[in-house]
Amino acid sequence: MKFSNRNELLNYLDREVQRQAVIVKEQLFPLSHSALLWKPDAETWNICECLEHLNLFARYYSLQLRLRTSDLPPENGAQHERFSSGWFGSWILKALSPERDQKMKTLSRYNPKFGNADENPIQEFLLHLRELQIVIDRARNLNLNRHRVPVQFFPILTLNLGDALQFMLLHQQRHLNQALELVPGNEIPLLARN
Repeated sequence: MKFSNRNELLNYLDREVQRQAVIVKEQLFPLSHSALLWKPDAETWNICECLEHLNLFARYYSLQLRLRTSDLPPENGAQHERFSSGWFGSWILKALSPERDQKMKTLSRYNPKFGNADENPIQEFLLHLRELQIVIDRARNLNLNRHRVPVQFFPILTLNLGDALQFMLLHQQRHLNQALELVPGNEIPLLARN
């Protein structure tokens, strides 16, 4: 998705975080543990596994985003800066686009096996969404092109702050859609593929 300016991007990110939180609270949180752990076959992730996969990523990116946005003074002209995706950011955002139904192979260290019926990753995921909302608010006063976030699986590569925030939300959108498809009755609308 292309944005005409940084404020349009940040407003979209803000709305998307709120929308994801509402979907999780209203559609996933009320489900029974057996519904959260149900899977149609051995290869498909259940709802808990989808969320735990997102938590694995969020544990890293929440920390990295906080480190790069905390305790920084507002940057002069940041609100007027023209945001543009980097080459790697453009590539990864295109690969994660919700319009692409193509499955992506997950690296084994990010492949959750969540079978413990005493745990529930929903609360942690909601906490990560709240942290992401704070980062987006801080980013309103920062240059989205200047601040860099190392990529988790290959830290020599970095994403600019704007691309990193988009990556987080697109990745979450993909796996929340995957989780919503497993909800009993499956009458819940998927997150928009815009």
